[in-house]
Amino acid sequence: TIDSPGVLGNDTDADGDALSVALVSGPSFGALTLNADGSFSYTPDEGFGGTDSFTYTASDGTSTGNVATVTITVLNPNRNHAPEAKDDGYVATAETLLTVSASEGVLANDTDQDGDPLTAVLVGGAAHGAVTLNPDGSFDYQPEIGFTGEDTFTYQASDGSSLSEVATATIFVGSAANHRPVAVNDNYATTVDQPLTVPAPGLLGNDLDADGDSLTAVLFSGPQNGTVALSTDGSFLYTPASGFQGRDSFIYRIFDGEVHSALAAVTVYVNAAPPPAGGGGSVVDGGDDDDSSGGCLLGGAIRRVMQHLELARYGMEDDLLDSLAKDQNRGHHNRLDSLLADDRWQL
Repeated sequence: TIDSPGVLGNDTDADGDALSVALVSGPSFGALTLNADGSFSYTPDEGFGGTDSFTYTASDGTSTGNVATVTITVLNPNRNHAPEAKDDGYVATAETLLTVSASEGVLANDTDQDGDPLTAVLVGGAAHGAVTLNPDGSFDYQPEIGFTGEDTFTYQASDGSSLSEVATATIFVGSAANHRPVAVNDNYATTVDQPLTVPAPGLLGNDLDADGDSLTAVLFSGPQNGTVALSTDGSFLYTPASGFQGRDSFIYRIFDGEVHSALAAVTVYVNAAPPPAGGGGSVVDGGDDDDSSGGCLLGGAIRRVMQHLELARYGMEDDLLDSLAKDQNRGHHNRLDSLLADDRWQL
């Protein structure tokens, strides 16, 4: 309910004449009572949520002005939201039945804001095969005899009250003689705020194809805590988000010219930057690379990186470092391999 002057509150007349309102067209989703003084009451239809409108004119008793529109936004927390269906991709073999379970079916990546259970509804069948789509999202696809290539069918997700937009399921049908390539997970490491550049063959270096086909890398989803630029030859540039430290990952698959592999993950460990050199000490190399017994640790050693040894500190208390320094000052030698065995240091 809106009191007077209501819709006339922002209307004007050059002569200062009193104005009155006349309804031109009513709302589409509710009931309206519009009064001559501009006041009105509006009652939305039960369950409606969204935008409604009506139109009116203002008159000064002699002439009538232009048609104006009143827009009303109806907020309804109980309004049902349509589900969201996302496109899907699958791989099949020529002249071979493809059976996809519900856990991997077309609904597996679809969502509903209200948490309603979803069912799949076929919209358009495949052009080069037969599709049987079940309500739980599982389906069977039988390609036509001799067909290889890309085929599609379309569907919608239903929450019982409304339908999603139309989504497309794409099926890559490879020849029976061709074997699906195998993408293998990869691991890399960098430090905070340090981009990681990996040259070709990069993440393709450990991937396999039984037919020896040339492979290309295809990005499926990017990292959560940085950005990645992936090239088809497997090389990539990963840039961690500013200040991020921890584990990040992105997903890719490979393509042999006919079919895609299953998805594989590339994990990037973003480690803390190495501590700055300090303490006035050094590691003296007086013997073999794998034995420090021929040299000694001086002053604030074990805090620095020298020559062939790279030591990273992981939680060793300062008093233990001081103790080591005192032992060294008394002529005692601490073997690096004994420190490493305690899992407090990494060589």
